[in-house]
Amino acid sequence: MLRLIPLLCLSLIWLGMLGSAAPLWKRQTPATDGDFNIYAYGENISGLPLYSADGHAHIGDPAASDANQKGKVHFSKSSQSSQKWVAHTDNTTSDQGESTAASTSTSTLSLNDDGTVGFTDSDDSDNFSAYGNYVMIQNRENVYYYALPTGKAGQYSLRWSESAQPSDSGRVPVVLRTTPPATDVILRKTS
Repeated sequence: MLRLIPLLCLSLIWLGMLGSAAPLWKRQTPATDGDFNIYAYGENISGLPLYSADGHAHIGDPAASDANQKGKVHFSKSSQSSQKWVAHTDNTTSDQGESTAASTSTSTLSLNDDGTVGFTDSDDSDNFSAYGNYVMIQNRENVYYYALPTGKAGQYSLRWSESAQPSDSGRVPVVLRTTPPATDVILRKTS
């Protein structure tokens, strides 16, 4: 009889673990249905939005960027593949300091061979997905995202690498999420 007690305890623990894992699926439902935005989180980067600057992904406020073509970006899943994320960019161009609206462009988010993250019209772009609110890559292993300061306060170029880079190289490790910063959500609800 005493020998059955440890077996009974192990069975109860196993059933408890199985039962507690069931709600995880609901909590980790991807937040990429419909239109969504991408935000970067890292040291001193608390949910800055991703935007387009001359065809590359940057982090910060596009209005403060020196890029010739810049604009806010929102994403949706491609009709051909849910793992291709279409970037809908509202570009603006600068002509002698005056900003004028340019045409809205659509392309897919991609990891470029030179370590930059950009937007491409090619069908050969990377496969993205979300695990809950976290941005993941499906067709590559060991992808690390970094924010590289551009020299302007609060402005970063989004980079990636297949190996972890030390932060003393000027790169700030970041996590990409589809969740806006809490202060942004609070401010929108009170306005």
